[in-house]
Amino acid sequence: HPMPHTSAHDLRRGYLNALGVVGIWASFIVFSRMSGTSTLTAYDVIGLRYITALVVIVPLWLYYRTPLFEWRKLVLTLIGAIGFTLFAFNGFRHAPANHAAMLLQGAMPFSVAIITYFLSRELPSRQRLTGLALIAIGIGAMAFDSFHATSSTLLGDGLLVGAGLCWATYTVLLRRWHYKPMDATIAVTLLAAIIYLPVYLAFLPKNLAASPLSELVAYGIFQGILVAIIQMIFYTRAVYFLGATRFSMLASIVPVLASLGAVPILGEPLTVFIIIGLFFTCAGAWVGNRRERTLESK
Repeated sequence: HPMPHTSAHDLRRGYLNALGVVGIWASFIVFSRMSGTSTLTAYDVIGLRYITALVVIVPLWLYYRTPLFEWRKLVLTLIGAIGFTLFAFNGFRHAPANHAAMLLQGAMPFSVAIITYFLSRELPSRQRLTGLALIAIGIGAMAFDSFHATSSTLLGDGLLVGAGLCWATYTVLLRRWHYKPMDATIAVTLLAAIIYLPVYLAFLPKNLAASPLSELVAYGIFQGILVAIIQMIFYTRAVYFLGATRFSMLASIVPVLASLGAVPILGEPLTVFIIIGLFFTCAGAWVGNRRERTLESK
């Protein structure tokens, strides 16, 4: 459905929420690179995420009384929570964090454009295509730098591409079905915990005993509260106010910010590729987020 004309106030709220998401994602990449590989399995990390999220989300659910068992919410949960986390966390095991940033957030405007086309046969406008072309140059420069410097497996990169497509589909459907942000966050998080945790506890490989308690608590708080809940609220609000396409263009700045953050935090060099990436992704996001001229003249 064509969205009603977005007011300046709504756009401002959308951009503030987008800023929160971008900040959390960039810090998540730097943290992942800092902590290296943990002894926890991918299934443990997802388990800790949903056990912690469950503790926080149940009181919210009791307060808001969000209806849970609707088919659309189940679809959003299976694609955006369970599908995404299974692909992404297994991908993190086989690929370095900077690859994850390129293939998840850097590629997001392209995967959103593809999914939008398949779901609603809608092509990007000329202005959005210009933005996508600029972002492609920026992400291409970063990817060239990163992929020839760090080795990855085809499996790792493939899983991350799968995660990116799950997340793009989730984003487009979230926008199309117009769920209120809090409603979507509570339902998706709670349903994911209800579906995933029994399967994890009964069947999936666990290595919790081998990890120090401090690590389990850190993962639980970071994944379960910051990423699964706070980031989800920011994210659903950003998509609600900005739309999938506008937001996805902003997301492409994440790998550049993570690489910039790695300079002072991890002592990595500031390369010419990072500067090219920063310039072109910011230019592309700016072009893609400008108001379409045709709207103004109507």
